[in-house]
Amino acid sequence: MTLTDVFIARQPIFDTCDAVTGYEILFRSGPENRFQVGDVELASSQGLERAVMSFGFDELTAGKPAFINLSRHVLVSELYTLLPVERSVIELLETIEPDEEVIAACRRLKDAGYRLALDDFVYRPAYQPLLEMA
Repeated sequence: MTLTDVFIARQPIFDTCDAVTGYEILFRSGPENRFQVGDVELASSQGLERAVMSFGFDELTAGKPAFINLSRHVLVSELYTLLPVERSVIELLETIEPDEEVIAACRRLKDAGYRLALDDFVYRPAYQPLLEMA
C-alpha cells in the first residue's frame, strides 16, 4: 500500500424485490475492506472527498442514490454540499448528539433539498426533531 492508494466501499441497498435501489458509500482505511477504528471526523471527510474526487460520484453510484455517513463536523460545516442533491442521502452517524447546532444544520440540509437518514438509529426523545426530518 502506498500513500496514493485510495480505498472506499459501496454496499448495495436492495428493495423488497431484490433490486438495487442505492449504495451506501463507506470509507475504508486499507485493502482489508473495513474501517479500523480511529478518527471518525477524518473518515467522514475522506469518505466524502473520495466519493466525489477520487472515484467520481457517477462511477460509484451507477446513477442510483448514494447514502453517505457524515460526522458532526462535516454536517455543520456543510461539506456535504459537494454532493449532488438529487442523488444523495445524508446519513447522520449514531454518535451525533441532536443539539441545537446539529438540528439547525439538518434543517439547512433539508431546505437545500437533501434527504436525511439516521444511521443505526435507536429512539430517544431528544432525537424527535431529527426523526421528523428523516
